[in-house]
Amino acid sequence: MSNDVDNEIYMDDIANEILALDDIPESVLHVTDWKRDVKVRGGDAEERYRLEQLLAKKSKDKPGMKTLYADLTILAARDPKTGNKIFKPSRRDALMAKSGRACSQIAKEYLTLTGILEEDIAKAEKNSEEADD
Repeated sequence: MSNDVDNEIYMDDIANEILALDDIPESVLHVTDWKRDVKVRGGDAEERYRLEQLLAKKSKDKPGMKTLYADLTILAARDPKTGNKIFKPSRRDALMAKSGRACSQIAKEYLTLTGILEEDIAKAEKNSEEADD
């Protein structure tokens, strides 16, 4: 039930229920340019933190922004049947030669599922453009 630590009451039963949940959102997108469905899995709290750090870093680095959608596609794109990731990080350059619309579709869904707003991406892109001037 509850646990009394340092005169604070903790609801362990509720905490255990929450921690047992599979609460990472997923969706399956039909990627028109690739003529297939792709599962997109949102990030957990640690991935979101790393993503925010990545966006801050890439916003100051124009070449870094160039690879953002490919990087997010590598992170998020999964086989709809198995849930396994589709792309290895070593395939980033090859992925950058593929449909930008497809990568953008997957990346934007990942950002939505992870709770990153479009404004955050726009801000990072704007900062990147200003750094390029």
